[in-house]
Amino acid sequence: MKYNDKGFRIISILALFLLFFYLNGWLAKPIDGNVILRMLVTLLSIIGICEGNRWLIISSHRFFTGRFRLLRRLLLIVPAGTLLTGALMLLTKMANYYLVHGEWLLQNTEGSHLYINNRQVTAGPFGTYIFNGFLIFWIFYIVYETRYHFARLRFMEMEKERLEKEKLRAELHHLKEMVNPHFLFNTLNSLSALISENPRQAEIFLDELTRVYRYLLRNNELELTTLANELQFIRSYFHLLKTRYGDSIHQVTDINLKTDEWLLPPLTLQLLVENAVKHNRLMKDQPLTIHIYSTTGNELVVSNNIQKKDTVVDSTKVGLQNINAKYKLLKAPGISIDTSNGKFTVTVPLIQAGDSRYKL
Repeated sequence: MKYNDKGFRIISILALFLLFFYLNGWLAKPIDGNVILRMLVTLLSIIGICEGNRWLIISSHRFFTGRFRLLRRLLLIVPAGTLLTGALMLLTKMANYYLVHGEWLLQNTEGSHLYINNRQVTAGPFGTYIFNGFLIFWIFYIVYETRYHFARLRFMEMEKERLEKEKLRAELHHLKEMVNPHFLFNTLNSLSALISENPRQAEIFLDELTRVYRYLLRNNELELTTLANELQFIRSYFHLLKTRYGDSIHQVTDINLKTDEWLLPPLTLQLLVENAVKHNRLMKDQPLTIHIYSTTGNELVVSNNIQKKDTVVDSTKVGLQNINAKYKLLKAPGISIDTSNGKFTVTVPLIQAGDSRYKL
């Protein structure tokens, strides 16, 4: 997440500088070279305090993940921020003292006392500034943590909206592909041939076609569907492909899971099978074989032998992007792709039914 707070940082630095300008009584003093130099030293110190604490707080979000991340972050950034702030404040005081008196060492105990329960405690300049640095750091921490979490929530909302749009755009594209004239022409042409040659098979073909379109129209209502539903749908879809391509295409299914207990985004299998058919040659002597199987790690694998077409196929990669976008929207692990050993293999994680981690 990109954290854009440039305007806030500039305003914070200017506000602190004006506060120091007022507290040091520079409004009542004539502005000469010495005062300008002291103002510059103070401004540089304020920039160092603001930017240093900001970097510590924001960067720690990237460095620490997992359990007890908040505790581990605080154990690092609180001492570091306190020392940074206190040291810069003390150095600024010493530098300004030098510009006024010509000596580096503070010759008085001004600012060396703390008041706890109305009792004066002598802490020395360093201890006093460390204590003040601790208080100032916590102001920075509260402000930046609040801004960071609000920015993160806003980012997550925008990301969710973007993924929703990508998902809908990809699904619309996919639906258009399924109802485009070429697909309809080829499907109806196959149906027409079957009606005269084998009316019974034509009836089965039409029934499978109806199931395909029914599933396509209903999938928009679901974020997840069971593996059983997907396998049932892919059988209908593959029946259409088998009728059209005959022995040029084969499918092998080997699922060793209880299919009702595992979920995945709708049309995942269809998109992967369609992708294989689109990019490979289909011939009787060299059939395209699509293997769908499960792993012991509760993953679904779709693999096909690679036999690229002679002509270059215009690929928008919408199918794979659509699947990844759906998994990302669910905050689940994405798919993995492997093209070794002459096979194109896509591994899809399955989500166990009832797992609340992957609900929108």
